[in-house]
Amino acid sequence: MKHLFLLILVLISVFGTSCKETGAQNQVSHVSPNEAYQVMKDTLVQIIDLRTPAEFEEGYLKNAINIDVMASSFSKEIKQVDSLKPILIYCRSGNRSEQSLAVFLKAGFTKIYHLEAGILGWEAAQLPILRD
Repeated sequence: MKHLFLLILVLISVFGTSCKETGAQNQVSHVSPNEAYQVMKDTLVQIIDLRTPAEFEEGYLKNAINIDVMASSFSKEIKQVDSLKPILIYCRSGNRSEQSLAVFLKAGFTKIYHLEAGILGWEAAQLPILRD
């Protein structure tokens, strides 16, 4: 798991500069919890929870699919998501999801909404969370 995390950090450093140069950064919108809630209401957005399965079970956003960013299968799993449709990604605090942006961009995702402050910010805004 540590190796995957390091790989993601390397990808961010390598592609971070090139994304700014090619305009790919325009494909990413950093949104507050209230903005994300509005996006979910107004857009046919795919919601991806990047936390571990144990974290996911503690509570998640409606219609979210869980793809653990720390899992060795992460890159394969995101290829199962339609890269031409908008996605909303989040994790616990926003750190892991922000670090994964380069991987999503490299995979060809055309519109990414990144939930700033993650599910912690979502909960602080008192927005709905599903629990099993």
